[in-house]
Amino acid sequence: PEARVLALDPTRLYFNRPPRFPEGRVRSAEAHDLALELTASLEAEPAVEEVVPRSELYTGTALDIAPDLVIQPAPGFEFKAKFTSGPIYSSSPLQGTHTRKDAFYLVHDFSGRTRKLDIRDILDLAKFVFRRFNLDLKEGAS
Repeated sequence: PEARVLALDPTRLYFNRPPRFPEGRVRSAEAHDLALELTASLEAEPAVEEVVPRSELYTGTALDIAPDLVIQPAPGFEFKAKFTSGPIYSSSPLQGTHTRKDAFYLVHDFSGRTRKLDIRDILDLAKFVFRRFNLDLKEGAS
């Protein structure tokens, strides 16, 4: 109850504030300063490439349930949930990670036509999939 920020695996940070959390401790007027404080502190860590505010990642009607901040691990680091105490950094038998910059690999244009695909971001992939299946992508939805 006293926590100002709650973390969900793998890298999502939620400010403990109403109305999301009815008894939240962070008031709207404090949220901006808290975001700046956390961003500066986390980006000083070698394992963190950047901390991104929700306004740069999410849009649409569900914006209010998106995390307040998202941590992007630095190359060579992968964040995992732990249920035991121990070192913060450790090696794992699992290798590789998905990031916003390299989360997909498209091998074939399944439309049967040869054309250049302009997919530079994970959000571009969503648009491609919706177009491919003739689905309506509502304006502002992502």
